[in-house]
Amino acid sequence: MRKGEYIQRDRKEKIRERNVETRGKVLGILRFGSKIVGNDDSIINESSLMKVLDKLCITLAVAKTTWIVFFFFTVQLPFDYERLDFFPFTLLRVLCGLWLTYSVPYHYLKARTAEPIQLPKRTPTGPNCSFCTSSKPRLTSHCRTCDTCVYRRDHHCPWMGQCIGIHNQANFFLFLFSVFLSTIFVLYVEYEFWMENVKIWIDKSASSTQWNSKVAGFSLSIIISLHLIMLSFVITYVFLVSGGFALLDMLFQKEGAQKLTLSKIHLRWRQYLAVRRDDSILRALFIPSDRVVRDFDFI
Repeated sequence: MRKGEYIQRDRKEKIRERNVETRGKVLGILRFGSKIVGNDDSIINESSLMKVLDKLCITLAVAKTTWIVFFFFTVQLPFDYERLDFFPFTLLRVLCGLWLTYSVPYHYLKARTAEPIQLPKRTPTGPNCSFCTSSKPRLTSHCRTCDTCVYRRDHHCPWMGQCIGIHNQANFFLFLFSVFLSTIFVLYVEYEFWMENVKIWIDKSASSTQWNSKVAGFSLSIIISLHLIMLSFVITYVFLVSGGFALLDMLFQKEGAQKLTLSKIHLRWRQYLAVRRDDSILRALFIPSDRVVRDFDFI
């Protein structure tokens, strides 16, 4: 073997080792985050504790969403109506607010109530689950909290109170996307509202009767925190879906992302969002619809 070939092979080995080391650090960070939100079954063996966390997270999610809707329609819209023409500015805000008010709970309820695909019963020869009576096809994982096997399981989401898998992954992502759009709408479209009311709120000389300004300050902290959380979630899932793997695959099965091409990315998103032949990704993103996968026929 020539000297140049030795050098080239040595470079490839060093690059491979560097990639393995970097990937190990990334996986460590992801595993740590997974433990914090309760997605790692090995961390919380008591399913009852996880169910309590589920109920707490669901309550917080509903409370935050309800507060933002209440704040928008009772505080922000009256503010706009006094300063802007009803047509088209205030009317467009009303229509966007109504659309988001419908879209967010719609996708949440669909993802929350969707039942996992029913798997075949245990067989004498095939791979079987050691925790339940189901067989265990490839890409299937058992959740101890839900006490069932989930096909293409991504993780157990305490905010949904159940696992995210192929049955509800589309509506789950669309819920995140809708909440993200809601925070953008409330933060940036209503920029003038925030500038005026938050300044009054932080001004020590302002009257203590400025109720709107105090509510604005409280709401702003909620919306900014929710905006940053949703932004991180959306970016993470855009990366995961485009790369062709689930969160659980990356954390525990140690499978890397598949090759990225525009055609493959488009196909993966059509599959992930349960887009039918006569459907489109844009329609899935902006028109609330049932994206639950109920059997293997769609896959």
